[in-house]
Amino acid sequence: MNLDAPVFDGAAFDDAAFDDDYDDAPRLQSHLDSLGACDYLAALYRLTGEQGRDITPEDLIHELRSDPEEAAEVLAELQDCEYLVLDEGFLTLTSFGQEEAEFTLVKHARAAAFLSGVLKLSPQEACRNAARIRHVMRRETFKGISRYLRKHNLDRIIPETEMNLLFPSLTRTIDENYGYLFDPLYLLLEDHETPTIAGISEFTGMRLGMAEREARKMEERGLLETIGSDGVLTPTPRGLEIIYDLANRHMEITSFLKFTLGLEDIEAQKNAWKWKFLLSGAALKAIRAFLAENGIAAEL
Repeated sequence: MNLDAPVFDGAAFDDAAFDDDYDDAPRLQSHLDSLGACDYLAALYRLTGEQGRDITPEDLIHELRSDPEEAAEVLAELQDCEYLVLDEGFLTLTSFGQEEAEFTLVKHARAAAFLSGVLKLSPQEACRNAARIRHVMRRETFKGISRYLRKHNLDRIIPETEMNLLFPSLTRTIDENYGYLFDPLYLLLEDHETPTIAGISEFTGMRLGMAEREARKMEERGLLETIGSDGVLTPTPRGLEIIYDLANRHMEITSFLKFTLGLEDIEAQKNAWKWKFLLSGAALKAIRAFLAENGIAAEL
């Protein structure tokens, strides 16, 4: 299988039929989605179609370049949830699995066309970013992108031969600064509050133990000063830089999605929370340029 092979034609996807069936269609559970399970289904779908033979778990692991132990966990979960069947050593998609695989390919094609058409990214850069965000694309965002593409006649802005499906190490494309404490730290600092582990736990509803683990990770990476017995969290200069950079990304992506897709603020922010860790530097730079060109202020 060629991981850079042309992707399923998103422009030919039947939106009307899909919208009618969406609420009743099976969706990947959040824990599966976080493991990049949709990429496993899409890869199996493409591999089966291109090679015209039965596919083994080893074939899939090889093509995705995934960790065997992680792959075994994901494939077991997908079997339990009836997205695929493993019989006599070969993998087969169920109807649910095939639907999810096709939808993943459509999300990829639509996201790539949107990023290329609006931000003027090259097909390769647009596809690279689409591969990073397709598994976290929310329903209303997908529909908003679809409406935008139709309205501006951008469905086929990327030639089919250049609409590549990429598997960038599955979900391990996130920013190295991914973490759960950056947003609450930013908000507390902006309110001139002294952040503490207990305070963040109360502020976010996060379990105290999880808040402490996340804080220790930041401490180990030099983003927080040594945490004392009082649990006070003091960002280092590097930590502050990252906290405010991520906050700016969040505001820019939120404003961009609200302006282009007409999303409600809460919907745009839910996307921004994840996209800010996933989009490439080139995509983020293009979003900033787009906002500046259109006189749009990035703000919460």
